[in-house]
Amino acid sequence: MNIRLTLVLIAAALNNVYQVYSVAVTVPKRGRPVLETHIPELGDNEATMTAGSVFTSHHPTPAADLLSREVAFSVQKVTNTFHAVTRVHFRDVLTNIGGCWDPITSEFVAPYNGGYYFIFHVLGARHSDFTMTLMKNGVYQVTAYGTEKTFETASNSAFLELRRLDKIWLMLQQGSIDEHPGNETYNTFAGFLMFPL
Repeated sequence: MNIRLTLVLIAAALNNVYQVYSVAVTVPKRGRPVLETHIPELGDNEATMTAGSVFTSHHPTPAADLLSREVAFSVQKVTNTFHAVTRVHFRDVLTNIGGCWDPITSEFVAPYNGGYYFIFHVLGARHSDFTMTLMKNGVYQVTAYGTEKTFETASNSAFLELRRLDKIWLMLQQGSIDEHPGNETYNTFAGFLMFPL
């Protein structure tokens, strides 16, 4: 007897197009579990799945192959100079599942093609504004800005489609930031693989 579990996700895509992702895992009595995906397209103004959609995929894949692609990192504690322009380096690696965070270069290197989510939080210096930027292969993606008021904080996040070996890091492009003098921290950076492509 087979056991079948189904999960339905609704995700927003670019250009206001919504898609429904249906994922089913079949666990046979013998053999490997199989992951089946169905991605029917929705029209811009439709509330239900388009009947007979032309964009439907059904690609049985061993579930273990996808589930083993666990990738996540979380770092804290800025260590290098706190004045622009500089790449931000972090001292503490809280999590590095998959080993894709490089503590020497302070950058994330994508191990797979996929959809990744990144978020960062920054504390500005006492009398300086600042601009912190999330970079992908040297190209600006999103920015967090703090004004000149005392110790302003800022954060931002982004969902990015990455190709294998794409590199992500933080760049202090303008102004100055601050960090706790002891073991606590004010600045953090994290990211994880949401799904492979």
